[in-house]
Formats: sequence, C-alpha cells, structure tokens
Amino acid sequence: MIRSSNLDETIPIVCNTGDNEIFANVKSAVSRDLPVLHVSDAREGVAVIVGGGPSLRSYLPYIDAHKARGDKVFTVNGTMRALYSAGIRSDYYVMLDARPVNLPFLDHIEADRFLIASQCAPAAFDILAGRDVMLWHPNYPGISEYIGDDDCALIGGGTTVGLQAISIAYAMGFREIHIYGFDSSFVGDEGHAYAQHQNDNDPRAEYWVAGKKYIAAPWMARQAMEFQEAARQLADGDAALYVHGDGLLPAIAKRMSAPLTVLTVYSPSATFTPEYVYRLKAGVEANLSIPHKFVCLTDHPVPGVDCLPLELGLSAYWAKPEIFRPTLPFGRTLFLDLSCVVTGSLDEIAAQEGIVITEDWYHGGPSQSVLLYDVGDFAETWSEFKQFPDHWMARGNAHVAPDFYDQVLMNHTKTPAMKYWQDVLPGQLVSYKIHGVPDGARLVKFHGRPKPHEVNWLQPEERQAVAV
Repeated sequence: MIRSSNLDETIPIVCNTGDNEIFANVKSAVSRDLPVLHVSDAREGVAVIVGGGPSLRSYLPYIDAHKARGDKVFTVNGTMRALYSAGIRSDYYVMLDARPVNLPFLDHIEADRFLIASQCAPAAFDILAGRDVMLWHPNYPGISEYIGDDDCALIGGGTTVGLQAISIAYAMGFREIHIYGFDSSFVGDEGHAYAQHQNDNDPRAEYWVAGKKYIAAPWMARQAMEFQEAARQLADGDAALYVHGDGLLPAIAKRMSAPLTVLTVYSPSATFTPEYVYRLKAGVEANLSIPHKFVCLTDHPVPGVDCLPLELGLSAYWAKPEIFRPTLPFGRTLFLDLSCVVTGSLDEIAAQEGIVITEDWYHGGPSQSVLLYDVGDFAETWSEFKQFPDHWMARGNAHVAPDFYDQVLMNHTKTPAMKYWQDVLPGQLVSYKIHGVPDGARLVKFHGRPKPHEVNWLQPEERQAVAV
C-alpha cells in the first residue's frame, strides 16, 4: 500500500493555481446564478466514473453495457471525447482544474449535464453557455467566504478530478459506484488511453504493491494514496465501490476490498428467476460470519443486489465462464451456482486455502458449481473461451459425459491445481438428488431435477434423505 508517510515529503500537495486566481474564479462563477450541487439522500441507480488511464480502451464494452442498462456515466477531462468517439454519450461531465490550459477538453461538448467546479476559469462557463450546467464547490481552504450561506455540498475526497467525481456521485445519492480507467500508472510510455499532452513531461518513479512494480507520475501516486482514505470513508457511508483495471490504484483497491467476494451468475429463464438470487444472498448473509460482499454477474440487474455486467453477453450456463475473467474487481472469491442452497455455516468452506472445486458426483472431474479461488487463477481458461466461444459451446452442448455444458472448459483447458470439496470437507457439500440433506451438510447442490423451488426451498419438511 502507499502511505502518506511515503509521499508527503517527496510529493507535497501544491495547487497549480494561486489563491487570488482561484477565489476570483469562484466569485465569478457564483455571480452566474447557476444551480448548485447539494447533498441528496441515497437513491437507486449506479454511477460509472470514467478516468483516462490506458486500461480504458479495453473496458469500453463494459461501460457501454452500463450505459445500455441505464447506469449514469460520469466523465472527466479527455474521457468525454474518448467515450463519444466510441459511441457512448456521457450523462455527466466533471471539470475541476482552474487552468485555462484545460479548456480544450471542452472542444467536443458531448454530455447531457456539465458539473463544473466554481474554481474553473470563467471561459469554461462561457463555452458552455446554453448548456445544462451545475456548479459545485470543491472543499478548498477559504472557499466558504466566497460562496455565501447556501447549504451546498463541499466536495473533497482527493486532489484529482477523478477522485472528486466519485465524491460528487456519492453526494448525488449514488451508493453503487463503478470506477474505470483509474490506473494511476503507466503502461509502457502511455499514461492515458488517448493523447494528453499536458502530462507528457511528468516525472516517473517506481511503486510496489503485492510484489508487482508500477511506474507512476507523482500525481498518479498521490491519487492512489488519496483513494485509500476516500474509499474507506465512502465504505463507512454504505457505498459499494468497484474498481476495474490493472494499474497501481486498482491493485491497491483489490488489497483493500473485503477478504472474500461471494459470486454468482444470473441468466433469467423459466426456472431461474430473481428469487434464486435473493434466496442465495440471504442464505450467505445468514451463514457466513467473515467480512464479505455478495456480487452477481448478469446483464439483467436484480434490484438490491450488487451486479456486474457480463462481457460476452451469453445466456444460460454459458454466462458462467465469466467467473474466470481475470479483470473482475476483487480477489479471493467463492462462486456459488444459483442451483445451490445454503443449509449451514459457510465459515469453514470460505476459510480453505488454494483452489477448491466440486467433483462431479457421477463422472468425476471438476465441476465449478462451488469454486473457491483467487481472481486471475483461471486467466488461461478465460482466454481460451473468449477466443473460441463457438467451439466450446458446440462441444459442451453435445452433452457427452463428462463434458456437460460449461463443465467442458474445466475438463479440456489448462487449469491450475485444484482440490475437491468432497475430499477437503466430506459431507459439507452434497447432492440433493443423491444425498438429500444429511446432518452436517452446509451446501446442497441441485443438479438436474428437482430444483430448489420444486422442493419448497428445503423447508424443514423437505429436508429428508433421498434414495440413490
């Protein structure tokens, strides 16, 4: 992790614009009688904050998926233009920097609403004349003397526009916030996904997280440092942050996240309805005492559940290989298929080390209906499926034992060493069709028929042994 003690002496906070100019800009902005950002109550919906790091290019399909399902996209600096070039219009554009050198970011005005800091150059407001502009006030020392008595939001959270955009989204009431392009490090010589000559001459230094080296400019490293405190404060305010990417800041975010993510995949069908997601989530929350978060991969968001979009957009069981995506924004993960019912404490299951997977009860070999792993363990499996999905779907759909559907991937691609639940914790993961619900069972898997809703969700009268 990057601590303030590492950076404060070598990378002091220095405003790039003098106080006199800052406060003159604030007075000018306030005189324009624009609507001002206030703090709103928590609301439904998802905010997507887009930074300009090199990883942005590879995440454009994800951002497009967010936009398609009605999530609100916030852009900063050059990302408004970058997204528009990819066919994605911003819902909000956020501007912070007071320097006129940043005005060219407004050469392409392609957003529905513009959130402009009161410290910005007056010319920014002139360029946006006639547009939907809302004023917001950064928590800059001394600014209260210039903004009057209005009970407005004072936005903090860090010294970069990206970090303050996260705080703005929170102030607007968003509690699920996805963050893209906040790499805070270089990929080769690239610091951005597009040309940004304002940063061409930034100095660079090495920073290490979890044994991996990252090259970053001082402002990038400070952004990563400040993110740590901002993320903690937002988490204390019941915000769920998902940081997507491969750079310095995402690496730190993964280290900060809950020790365990419980993951499932939802694709609607006549059998699998949102009730399956809700019941699985409730079962996990009632039976897992260690800190964790419950996340659903789906293109059909379930209200009240943290959901991430699919990358390939496949349906039914072919959505499940997405659990292997190495870019998922968390670390230690317990995947539970929706056809599982929790019947006891999951603590011992979650505490296992390494990769543990279900063994197919009839044919042997791995079946990922219950899988404990670290994101990235199955990167080669995901790469193979993503490159040749038609090949693997045709092979799995042929339904030749033991290659049933998505299980074919585990049987015929390169996977890391795995242990079986049936060996590690005998009797804790069972098959309803074979075992019923014996004493000591913690997870019951429903493969084939019946499904949980067909046996009353395992109410007490249904918890009986089933003959083989």
